[in-house]
Formats: sequence, structure tokens, C-alpha cells
Amino acid sequence: MFIAIPEEYWVEFRKLLTAQLIKLLKMLSKKVKLSRFKKHPRGPKKPKPKRVFDPKHPHVSTAKLIANRKK
Repeated sequence: MFIAIPEEYWVEFRKLLTAQLIKLLKMLSKKVKLSRFKKHPRGPKKPKPKRVFDPKHPHVSTAKLIANRKK
């Protein structure tokens, strides 16, 4: 909160009752523009590169490898 309100003004807040402080902080929070505090908008995701099929090393499922070992 010290970013929004300098330290010397906090003395006035100490005098307020809890209910009054809550009401004041809610009123102040409604006026804050959150878009001003956004660091950077997220850009689109990069597409994953296509897998290259290599005929020298074709994919073999684990189930087939296990079945061949049992034989």
C-alpha cells in the first residue's frame, strides 16, 4: 500500500475505525485501473514442430517389444 499512499498519510488511517477503513479502502479500490499494472500481455503460443519420420528408426510400441521378448 505504500506504493499507492505515501507513508505520512497513513497517520490519518490509524484514527479510523475498522469499519470506516474497510469502507474507504473499498471505495479507493474501485477507482484503480488494473490494466495499468499489467506487466506484459501474453502473446500467442508457438506451434510445436512437426515430428520427422525416419524410416531407419520406425516407432515400435512397448507392448510389441515385451511380446517379442516373451517368445
